[in-house]
Amino acid sequence: KQLTFDLTSTKGEPSHYALVYGENGSGKTNLMLTSRFLRASLDTYTSSWIGENHIGRGLMDVSDGYTMKTLFSEYSRIGCSDPMILEYTFLINGKDATYRMKVAKEGLEEEELIYILNGRRSTLFSISKDSTRFADIFAAEFKKDMPLRRRQSWGLHSMLSIVYHACRSFSPEYIGENVSKELSDVIREIMGIKMYFTNNPILSPNPIDNPKSGQMPIEMEPIMDALAKAMRDFFCGLYSDIVDVRYLKQRKQRVIDYELMFDKRVEGETITIPYYKESTGTQKLVDEFMQIMACVHGDTVLVDEMDSGIHDILMNGIFDHIKESIRGQLIATTHNTMLMHNSDPRSTFILDVDGEGYRAVKSVKSITTTQKCNNNTKRYLEGDLGGVPILGHLAPGLPLTGPYQQEDARRQEKAVSGKLEEAKKAIAAGEEEHARRLLYQIYHGMPKSKELLAMLEDPAVRRLHESVESMMLTDMHKEEARELREELFFTVDEKMRDASLTDRGCAELNPADPEMFVVPDIVTAMRSEERRVGK
Repeated sequence: KQLTFDLTSTKGEPSHYALVYGENGSGKTNLMLTSRFLRASLDTYTSSWIGENHIGRGLMDVSDGYTMKTLFSEYSRIGCSDPMILEYTFLINGKDATYRMKVAKEGLEEEELIYILNGRRSTLFSISKDSTRFADIFAAEFKKDMPLRRRQSWGLHSMLSIVYHACRSFSPEYIGENVSKELSDVIREIMGIKMYFTNNPILSPNPIDNPKSGQMPIEMEPIMDALAKAMRDFFCGLYSDIVDVRYLKQRKQRVIDYELMFDKRVEGETITIPYYKESTGTQKLVDEFMQIMACVHGDTVLVDEMDSGIHDILMNGIFDHIKESIRGQLIATTHNTMLMHNSDPRSTFILDVDGEGYRAVKSVKSITTTQKCNNNTKRYLEGDLGGVPILGHLAPGLPLTGPYQQEDARRQEKAVSGKLEEAKKAIAAGEEEHARRLLYQIYHGMPKSKELLAMLEDPAVRRLHESVESMMLTDMHKEEARELREELFFTVDEKMRDASLTDRGCAELNPADPEMFVVPDIVTAMRSEERRVGK
């Protein structure tokens, strides 16, 4: 029930990028949604244009029932009514700011903000149902309304939401005189987080937020022109058939309707293609471009499924080109294992789920010792880092990678290691029959064992191994072969690239119901059902 996502680098500063891997359904998107929850919590007290950078609801205000209660019902775990406790730490102007809130189905229960005030680390405010403590963060005129606002909105809206509403409602001069710079900085940092989720439409009058189409004030035309030039350089460098990227504009009094267009070479001709008719990959790359622009220029950007719709090689090339230029922070979930190869293991995270459904997100560096010569992509795909699907018989030849399977693998390794030592002693003592059976078990338990391969370099040992393999294929020894394999936790068939659990392995995985791993005979089951229905 507790999950910590630590983005701190070895120098104690936030990592400039973080790539999060994990199997489907492990909770990567939910991990990203914790930041969207924070952003949405600041919008509950104010009318706000809600788009891809918010929660995707359209226009709303206080009266439409959008409150902390609503957020709890939308974001709490299914089947759990316990309160959620969320804690976020930011680096703002070189100092840590920690914001904590406790939210239940009845609404907000506790809220606290710790940051710098007058040069010292202080609690700017701490609020619960029974008490309210403010540091010197409001001027007298502004502060006198706070007790009333707190009583009227308790449980429904956070203090940060109330202050953010004021920041949007009054002039910057008034806010500067009545709200401390430190509190304003925290709100500005949170609202500056950009979030991109799959299939979440953008609704914004700003071409920087919505570069595809829309309407904007005529004063923003220079920004649009600069954006078009940057996209032209980006896409013409990636695609040999794109010759220009531009905006089709239509002026209407003080506003401009705009639409993104691509000029492409198709069978020797140059044709103009609107953004909405472009390929899914190119459309995705427009989003990718805006995300890159934002994090390179210093913003914090969260992207769910960063690689969706983009070729792995292209995505790898883009990321490899920009990762050293990121001045802000890029946090992304992905399945593209090519990105892992050249990524810092301290900034590469695995979200793993154990057999009981408990989750942990850890950097590759914290999971295992790693050096530049290590191939972390291979380690990940082989299950050494966790966070990969449990495929079992669906993918013959792949390792057993689930948490319980890993425990079986550890037991097997220990058992086979003991048999290796026993086989060495039997060979040295001339006990060939005993040695042959041990070699049979070792080969079917761990065929790639370095010790076994070293032993098989000896011609005499190789002959013992080959003779026992041939012997166990005969009808006379099939039952003996089965009994020897059943002493293992699982067997590996090198030729068929298959791994199979034994009865012993099934019993270790689930002592209460070892039969759960046995696939029933479909033909027999259908006949039984037909006879039952016939009666």
